[in-house]
Amino acid sequence: MSLKTTQLKNILRKRHQFHIGDSAKKNSFVGCFYDLGNDLGSNGIDFDSVDHCKVGNTCIAGHLGPCGEGGQCNELGHCDCPLGRSGQYCEHDRVSRNPSFNRDGYLLLQDTDADTYTLSLAAQGTGAVFAGYDKKGREIVSLVIDSTSIKLTGNSQETIYIKGYDGAWLDLTMTFDTADEAVFVELGTGEEMMTLFEGSRKLNKLYLGGSPTFSNNFRGCFTEVEVNGKEAEYNEQVNVVECAMEGCYENACQNTVNDYNDCVSKGPRYFSCICGHNFVGDKCDVRWKRQTPRFNGDSFLKFLNPDNSTNEDLHLSIVFKVTGKSGLLFRTEPSTLHADYVSIGISRGRLFLTYELGAGPAYLKCPRRVDDGKWHFLHMTLRGRHAVLMVDRWTSEVMSPGQRNVLNVGPYLYLGGTPAEPGITGCVESLSVRDEPMTMSDTVASSNIDYCEDNVPETSIYKLKYRLK
Repeated sequence: MSLKTTQLKNILRKRHQFHIGDSAKKNSFVGCFYDLGNDLGSNGIDFDSVDHCKVGNTCIAGHLGPCGEGGQCNELGHCDCPLGRSGQYCEHDRVSRNPSFNRDGYLLLQDTDADTYTLSLAAQGTGAVFAGYDKKGREIVSLVIDSTSIKLTGNSQETIYIKGYDGAWLDLTMTFDTADEAVFVELGTGEEMMTLFEGSRKLNKLYLGGSPTFSNNFRGCFTEVEVNGKEAEYNEQVNVVECAMEGCYENACQNTVNDYNDCVSKGPRYFSCICGHNFVGDKCDVRWKRQTPRFNGDSFLKFLNPDNSTNEDLHLSIVFKVTGKSGLLFRTEPSTLHADYVSIGISRGRLFLTYELGAGPAYLKCPRRVDDGKWHFLHMTLRGRHAVLMVDRWTSEVMSPGQRNVLNVGPYLYLGGTPAEPGITGCVESLSVRDEPMTMSDTVASSNIDYCEDNVPETSIYKLKYRLK
């Protein structure tokens, strides 16, 4: 069967699932085509046994399908992507590499001349963490974990028993000392172990999670795998997928906000908590003590907008200090009917303002750096389409395009970042909106807020009568 290019393009647009050839054969096509034309029957195409795609299914387990880049279709009809890939069809690169093993997989490290290998693991039962071999394929060293112990084997064997290990994340560092012909392992718990190996049997291959010949491969996840302080690279991978674990767990966060997903996973190991009113800390377990808040780049404070969300004017004053070269400082929440916004942030160490009233964005950037860890003052005034920005003693202005002159925004304001945007690394001493001081008592939610180490000096020209406490 042959199809013209235009016909093929039409076929590949509409959601229909079908087989080409005998569906019983393993090499028959199984998948979905999109926007099938109504006149394709005249071109000799048989539409017998054509069904609509099942909603939510990406592929069919056991068949050749659309899971690209080494992906495999699981029993739920979704693609299990190989290490370093993500997306519905494994079509995207993934920076975070968190390998997951299920007793039949392994990774071959690219660099076997390094001194130090570090990783974090969460094990389920027994299995090999490292397995090293010489050029003749003889095992030089292995590190195996089970539910109660870790065994390091070389010329000798040393065992550390982990009492009550429940599969939680465990940090581990393995160091090769070729001068002393020894291998040292240090756990995040502070415990250490060591074994010897013969110097004549030089390490040729080092595997993670097991090896092709190892009898007890790993089950669980690794993360933060590094070789001499750099992200690990691999020469070979077999039956390894991205870890599906979530950083959040039951009751991870306390004193949270009802209308939020109170715990947000940051990969397989870490999470952030959305705290309720007057609570801060990694787990929202610390009551606010009326000190200047500090932001870590993954933080935010959420305030109720003191205005009724629609106004031609906006006045904003902030006293802040930052050390990071980029991050969001302030942003309005968009309304349900409009895309208007006001956003203030740091880019390459310089403060910028951007806003839109519905006819295109306006942009203004201060030429002076503010990422010096010193206290700075900004004041922004928006009247209709016209905005004036003052940063310390520098002032400039800008006009938004179009004729719209009303700012339509949502009921909330964000300071120091948002749940979806990275924020500043630094502190905010004070905030006022439309000449109304905002305090921590005005917050409706927060995340990753800590205490700043100092305040604005009493003699500073930026000292305001109120503080963000």
